[in-house]
Amino acid sequence: DDPDLTSEKRAQMERFDARSVLGVHLAVESELVAKVEFWESRQRRDFTDEEIELVQAVVSQVIISLQNAHLYQQAMHELAERRQLEQQINRSHERRGRQVELSTQFAKDIAAATNLTDLYRRVVKQVKEQFGYYHTQLLQYDSNLDAVLLIAGYGEVGKTMLRQRHRMAAGEGLIGQAAATGRSVLRPNVTEDPEWQANELLPQTKGELAVPIMLGDEVLGVLDIQSDTADALDTDDQLALEGLCGQIAIAIESTQL
Repeated sequence: DDPDLTSEKRAQMERFDARSVLGVHLAVESELVAKVEFWESRQRRDFTDEEIELVQAVVSQVIISLQNAHLYQQAMHELAERRQLEQQINRSHERRGRQVELSTQFAKDIAAATNLTDLYRRVVKQVKEQFGYYHTQLLQYDSNLDAVLLIAGYGEVGKTMLRQRHRMAAGEGLIGQAAATGRSVLRPNVTEDPEWQANELLPQTKGELAVPIMLGDEVLGVLDIQSDTADALDTDDQLALEGLCGQIAIAIESTQL
């Protein structure tokens, strides 16, 4: 007989043969999150003050539990973010340490290299092993062909590609783009790049970075590194290898004098 009942609620009560209903709202920080209803289907009844107080007390405990759960979830989220940030900082410090070590080792290799071929092999080996990349290779630009030709590649795959006389035309693929523009080309996830060209000898490649070796405005070649983990390569890798390519360019010039 409650005039405040909506027609929808009245029809629902009739469908389940409910005689009386006690409804309590659950709110967290003034936001309604749920509504609890207690139905009496045996007979019409007026809920007593004690019953209402008991229900309100139970609901209050539920609200407190919800708030605690929310606070716990928020704290765990913040803790996870803090740990992730700490891991990123630690990885960055480790990478910078490797960069310094690589730069020092490369300076020694320049002095020890007997010719350019020897220098190229040392560069590929150091970059691959110091940074743990999936693959590393170095290509030289040939202005007559307007293409970059592989001159050093890591491991058996590198040897196979050398026998195949692997090359990339300027502007073709990521390596060709770096050679044509004189700018580094970074693709942390090559599956999202329609211009990326796969190599059947490197089936696990997920990311790639091609860095031009520049002497002034002249492109001498391209240092290309590949990762078998998507989104593992970033601008830290790019900056480190751009600095290394500057050293390579100077070494090439010095060797050719």
